[in-house]
Amino acid sequence: MTDLSDSAEQTSELAVLRPVLDGLPVPAIVVEASSGQHGVLHANPEFSRVFGLDGWPADATLREMLPPERTTVLDGPPLEEVLETITRTGETVTTRVQHDVPPGAAGALRTRWTVHLQPLGTGDTAWGILGVLVDRSGQLFAGARASESTALQDLAAGLTATKPVEQVYEDAVRGAVLAAGGQRGAILLSEGGASFRVAAATPDGVLNGPITVEELASPLWQACLGRRRIAWSVDDETADGPGDAVDTTPLPFAGEPGWEQLLIVGLRLHGRWQGVIVVGEPRMATFDAEALERLELVATLSSTAVDNARLVDQFQRLEEMLTAAVMTSAALVECTEPQDVQRRLLDGLVGDMGLAGAALWVPGSDGEPGLQLAASAGLPSEVHELIAHLPDSSMAGKLAHGAVSGRLRQAATAAATSSWPGHEVRLVHVPEPAPGILGVYVDRPVPDLVDGVLATLAHALAAAVHQATLHERARTVVDSLQRELRPRGVVLPQQVDVGHVYRSATAGVDVGGDFIDWFVTERDEIGVACGDVSGKGVEAASLTAMAVYSLRAFGMRGTSAAMLLQLLNGSVVDQTPPERFMTLAYAKFDPATWEFQLALAGQPPPAVVSAGGARLVDAPPDPPVGIDTDTSFDQTELQLGPGEALVLYTDGVTEARGADGALFGSARLIETLSGLASGDAWTAQQVADGVWAAIQEWTDGGTTDDCALVVLRRCE
Repeated sequence: MTDLSDSAEQTSELAVLRPVLDGLPVPAIVVEASSGQHGVLHANPEFSRVFGLDGWPADATLREMLPPERTTVLDGPPLEEVLETITRTGETVTTRVQHDVPPGAAGALRTRWTVHLQPLGTGDTAWGILGVLVDRSGQLFAGARASESTALQDLAAGLTATKPVEQVYEDAVRGAVLAAGGQRGAILLSEGGASFRVAAATPDGVLNGPITVEELASPLWQACLGRRRIAWSVDDETADGPGDAVDTTPLPFAGEPGWEQLLIVGLRLHGRWQGVIVVGEPRMATFDAEALERLELVATLSSTAVDNARLVDQFQRLEEMLTAAVMTSAALVECTEPQDVQRRLLDGLVGDMGLAGAALWVPGSDGEPGLQLAASAGLPSEVHELIAHLPDSSMAGKLAHGAVSGRLRQAATAAATSSWPGHEVRLVHVPEPAPGILGVYVDRPVPDLVDGVLATLAHALAAAVHQATLHERARTVVDSLQRELRPRGVVLPQQVDVGHVYRSATAGVDVGGDFIDWFVTERDEIGVACGDVSGKGVEAASLTAMAVYSLRAFGMRGTSAAMLLQLLNGSVVDQTPPERFMTLAYAKFDPATWEFQLALAGQPPPAVVSAGGARLVDAPPDPPVGIDTDTSFDQTELQLGPGEALVLYTDGVTEARGADGALFGSARLIETLSGLASGDAWTAQQVADGVWAAIQEWTDGGTTDDCALVVLRRCE
């Protein structure tokens, strides 16, 4: 900058002005007025940031910093003439300037400014001119805060796109830094214990992890748990938000270069993940009063995006594991020896389902106490040695002897897994006639619905070991797997009366290609499905398994009927051959209002039944699931009154053929339903049984297709 030594007045006044100008949230500049060259005496950080002038020579002139070819006065003479007029007259001037900012500069989107110019000095002679720029709206902070507002808008738009969790963290930390007005930032996550890992950081915000904070009363944990948000400075150590003032440093690196001022807010993540967003080094002298509010908004947006990304990842993971589990179960029938069955199952868990490791323990021979390792896959040798024998007092031993029950998740610090840090083992009881304990090791979270898959595999393992022939083993594996897909243990509100009929047309097989399901969502809504998959045997079983588990995974979140079919359609198209597809009717309703969302994919329209008769629902018949990725599905809204019922059914009902080849048909179904509901008192199960009896009578007991029907009745 220009030498000030020849003017004591310049030196003293500029010394006072510098900290004031540097703290302004808008561009400001001081140029000398005495020589006519307009040398730059001082440009505040916001001016340099907006106009991309970092590292400019100390003796620069205003003409060099804002070249005439890039700078235009919109409503007056050229800028230099304006400055000369101010020097001569001592008057304050306001003008409008358009400046073409170089590409990449921070203010590239804000090229028009209102400039307030005033002389500096005493008497008739000005030693300098102060220029303060505000945006074209005339609001003092609007120009400076445009980037923060734009950052929030860009972040909100960007986080709606489907992307991996790691990318969401990277986008979130960049958005947090811009929105809060900082220069560096990081996202810290705790997944249990006292250590936080750095999930994402800006290039100049990289931290050496993990970061350990033992005390739950520390400011970091208080922010992580959502009990306070923190604005901390090495000078005054103050806090904003609930709680007392912070009297200790909130982070181990607080106060280090670039981290003398911090903003910290918590990430509200579902499940066992907890974390914070940290932003440091304000672009101006301090963070403004609204910085914490903007950062908290970033945290809210980011938390939602992270949860969505994890949910999508879990859905994909679940679908992959379900497909692999069904194929693994089916492959067991190829094994003729018990040891081959065990080895094939464990190899499938690791190789096909992508789990870290697997082990199978069986009771000791000849009454020997404890459990012996019968087979393993994917385990390091040191872990294999430690778990070769487990005492009855271990969690696996207690589970085997009935001391504890259910499906367990055991932490990695337990004796059986202490030698494999970063992993946890899920233990599942293998029932008679081949009792044992199946242990599955994971190194990253898996959906909780996988516990049901593991239990099904444990049953399939026991069945496969027990069976003597290939035919009986194949049938047992398929039946064991598909029976897990039946609705069970679902507690419905008292005002909901449900009845159903499910019949397989295959002799000796309880479960066919049709499926039914109902469940209660996280929002206390009820979802009900009735569908039919293409194919038969093991291939049909795999698609049925995917359908029901995906339905539950998508539906438990309260997904709308049309969106559920859309998600399921993408899964089936991606995971199955082109010739595989399914038809499906899915309805979701609120038991408090009985307002339904209904979507159909190749299924016949359901019927509404009341004391006055029955009618078909007028709903669009969209294509089956799995035909085309671009298929879209419509949604129909309806409401049941007291005493009315909704009937979902597969084509095995309406396409049942009589002795002369005639179809049972929709008209006969409506007639049958009307007759069944004509009495004073009837239940959902009575209606379902009555329809099946009518079909049996029509076909003379010779049904040739699977048949499924669900009746939901609103009790009066």
